[in-house]
Amino acid sequence: RDDEIGKISRYLDAGGRLLALFNYETVNKDLGLEHLLAKWGVNVGEDIVCDPENTHSGPDVEVKDFSDHKVVNALRNASIHLVYPRTISRIEISSAADAPRSEEIARTGPNSTLLTATNLPAKAYPVSVAVEKGAVAGVAGGRTTRIVVVGDSTAFNNQMLLSAANRDFVRLAVNWLVDRPQLLDQLGPRPAHEFMMLMTRKQWITASLILLVGLPGVTLVFGSLVWLRRRN
Repeated sequence: RDDEIGKISRYLDAGGRLLALFNYETVNKDLGLEHLLAKWGVNVGEDIVCDPENTHSGPDVEVKDFSDHKVVNALRNASIHLVYPRTISRIEISSAADAPRSEEIARTGPNSTLLTATNLPAKAYPVSVAVEKGAVAGVAGGRTTRIVVVGDSTAFNNQMLLSAANRDFVRLAVNWLVDRPQLLDQLGPRPAHEFMMLMTRKQWITASLILLVGLPGVTLVFGSLVWLRRRN
C-alpha cells in the first residue's frame, strides 16, 4: 500500500489530476490517502453528516449549498444526492504563493449534525473540497495539479448517479480536472425517459396532508354546503 500511495504522491507532484471518493464504510480505517491529501490541504474526516431537513430516508443528504467554484457554479439551482457523507474540509497549510489552494465547494444544510458526535451544535458541514496548485491565470495546460475530494462514493453508482444532479456533478468535476473550461458553464442535456421528484421528509408529510386530508376535506365542506342549501 505504501508503494501505491508513493506513486500517487509522485504523480500529483508532477501535475497529476485526482478524483477521490470516500465511503462511510471506511470510517476509522487508515487508507493512506488521508495523510497524502492532508499535505494538499484536505482533511478527510471520520464523521458522518446527518441533515434532517434535507433527507429523504434518513441516511441520505441532499446537498444544495455550493461555493463560487468552477466545479459547482452550474449547480447553483440544483443539488447533489449523497449517502452517509463524510466531512471533507480544507486545511490551511501555507500562505506561500506556490502552496496548494484548497476550497470547500459543497456543504450540507445549516442544521446538520454528526452521527458520531451528537453533542455538538448543529451547523453546515463541508462534504467536498477542490484543490489546485500551479495554475497560471489565462494559461491552459502546464504542470497544474488538480484534486476533487468527495465524502461519498455510493452516490455515483449506477442507481444514485441518476438522482438529483449527481451525473452533472461528476461530469463537471472531471471536466475541471482535465482542464476543459468550455464544458463548465451549464448542465448537460439529457433525454427525459421518466420524471423523478425528490422530496425531503418534511415536504413528503406536507404533500401527504394536502392530498389525503386537505383536498378531501375541501370537497366534503363544499358538498355539505350544497346539501344544506338544497335542503333549505
